[in-house]
This record gives sequence, C-alpha cells and structure tokens, in this order.
Amino acid sequence: MHDPEVIFLDEPTDGVDPVGRREIRRILQELKAGGKTIFLNSHLLGEVELVCDRVGILQAGDMIREGTIASLTQQHGLVVIGLAPEQDFPSREVENRGYKVARRGVFWEVHLRDGQNIDPVVDLIHDCGLHIRHLTEKRQTLEDLFMETVIAAEPGVDERVKTFHRAQ
Repeated sequence: MHDPEVIFLDEPTDGVDPVGRREIRRILQELKAGGKTIFLNSHLLGEVELVCDRVGILQAGDMIREGTIASLTQQHGLVVIGLAPEQDFPSREVENRGYKVARRGVFWEVHLRDGQNIDPVVDLIHDCGLHIRHLTEKRQTLEDLFMETVIAAEPGVDERVKTFHRAQ
C-alpha cells in the first residue's frame, strides 16, 4: 500500500475475532502515532472509544454532535468516591451540606448541583480522619451519549429505540 496521509475505514473490526480486533487497533494506533489522519466509520462504539481522539455523530447525513471522547463522555456533576477499607462514608454529613449522595457497592456517588464543587466533601472526609482511595468524575459510555444525542435530535424518534436501550 502507498503511504497515504488520510485513511478512510468503514467498520474495520466488524465480524473480526477478538485477536484480529486487537491487531487492527494496534495497526491503527501505529498509523496515528505516525501522523496519519484516520476517518473511522463504526457502529462498534466501544472500539471507537479505544482508537479515536475525536468523534462525530451523524444523523440523516448531518453532524449533530462532535468533540473529543473525553469531553463528550464526561458527566459533569457526578463524582465517585471510595474510601480505605473498613471506613464509613459520612453520607449524612455530606447530605447536610447540601449534596445528594448514593451508595454504589463499595463506592459513593456525589451529585453536584450548579455552583457546587467536590472540595468541601473532600475536606469533610479528611476532617473526619478518613482516607480517600478513589476519586473520579464519572463518565458515560460513548454508546449512552450516542443514544441520548440521537433521541434528543429527533424528538419522538421511535420509542422502540428507547425501550431497546433500557432493556439492555
């Protein structure tokens, strides 16, 4: 193959076994590292997250959303916190300070309202003598973003899509 600057691929990993998919991803990463621009069309959104820097969502031929994977999948206002083993999260105290909290297994989700930030919660945890072992802003998957975007762009877009998505 010649040495193109721009490469267009349509569903390059569709129907390929896991070993083949990994090899294709490796080749794409090498091409990207070599300065090549790759346009990748795929419905396998988990694969897209592993390979692409930027994503565009098309609907009926129109670009309805685009950006970096990180900026598109970041969920503003939802922080996940995990403490050291055997430590109890001070949920009541956090709620008393105006935050909404929810337990998710060994982690706690802290929902931030407009104008709130996580710093007072972190300070409270430290003031209680507790140790944070996990702190991250939660992301949504590219598939969740895709469904949310397509449904929002076409109101009433076919309740089957919503039902199918929720059933998974």
